[in-house]
Amino acid sequence: MREWTLSLAVHGILVAAVFVGPLYWIDRIEVQPSNYTRLIATTAGWGSNARGSAAPGNLAADIRKLVVPKPVPAQVKLLLPVPEARPQTPLSMGGKVKAPQLISMVEPVYPPLLRRTRVQGDVVIDAVIDTEGNVLEEHTVSGIEFLVAAAMDALRRWKYEPTVLPGQVFPVYLRVTITFRLGQKG
Repeated sequence: MREWTLSLAVHGILVAAVFVGPLYWIDRIEVQPSNYTRLIATTAGWGSNARGSAAPGNLAADIRKLVVPKPVPAQVKLLLPVPEARPQTPLSMGGKVKAPQLISMVEPVYPPLLRRTRVQGDVVIDAVIDTEGNVLEEHTVSGIEFLVAAAMDALRRWKYEPTVLPGQVFPVYLRVTITFRLGQKG
C-alpha cells in the first residue's frame, strides 16, 4: 500500500511539473504573432542564366532595371455614366407624389358561394406599384376573408401608369379598395 501511495505522489508531482508548471511562467514565454507571412527574397529567375539562378555579378544590374509603378491618379475618369441613386423603398402618396393612374384592370371574380349567400363588402389592400406600373406586392388591410383572395387575384393583373418625378420613375405605395356588390358583373 505504501508503494501505491508513493507512486501516486510521484506521478502527481510529474503531472504538475509538466502541465501546471508552464502556466506559472506563461508571461516569460515568447510567442511570435502568426498573422503575418514571411517573404524570402530569392534571386531565382534573375539574370541571364538559363537554369534560373543569377550570377552574383548580374544581380546589381537587374535591380537597376526595376521600374517604379505609375502613381494612381487622384481623380478616376469613369467610362460609363453612374445612374443617380434611387430610394430603396417605394414612395408614399402626398406632396408631389400623386397616385398612379390605372391603365387597365381585370374585374374580380365574385365567388359563387358568396353571391348565392348574398355576401357583399369592400376589400382594402395596400399595394406596391413598381417602376413599370405592375403590382409588385399586396397586403390586406381589411375585408371579408373569402373576398380577399378574389380581390388580390384581380389586383395582381391590374396595370398602372408608372410614377415619374423629375424625369425618374419610382415605385410607390398605393391603397386600393375593391368593392363586391350584388348586381356587379363577374
